[in-house]
Amino acid sequence: SRFPATHLINQVRTDFQNARGMAIDPAGVTLHGFLGRDTKSGHSLMTPGRVRYGIRRVNGRNVLIRSTGAGSSEPAWLGISAFQIEALSESDSEDAALPQPETGGLPEVPLSIQVTMMGDRGQLLWQEVIHHHES
Repeated sequence: SRFPATHLINQVRTDFQNARGMAIDPAGVTLHGFLGRDTKSGHSLMTPGRVRYGIRRVNGRNVLIRSTGAGSSEPAWLGISAFQIEALSESDSEDAALPQPETGGLPEVPLSIQVTMMGDRGQLLWQEVIHHHES
């Protein structure tokens, strides 16, 4: 069986790789792109969708919540103090802008981003540079 942490990190990584649009705000990040997934198996369907990651206080602990445009939400990580996204490159301005339906009206995702998750005791939970999939 797979560890829940490994499963979560794979899910977050897949969401960022398949996103075409991304908006960061103080409360979290919204991604839009090919993020649809089968509700029973959790496997990616590569269908258009929107996902939001945000930190909420639940029973005295901070929880990273993954919610979808379809109104479902699930805890993604318990005991998190920060979920940070840093652009390491600009989006590829050589190409024409992506069509609006692909980005969902959000700014395009940069080609490389670094995702950092910090635990509630200040420990580094996960940090990875994610290279955006070329469409």
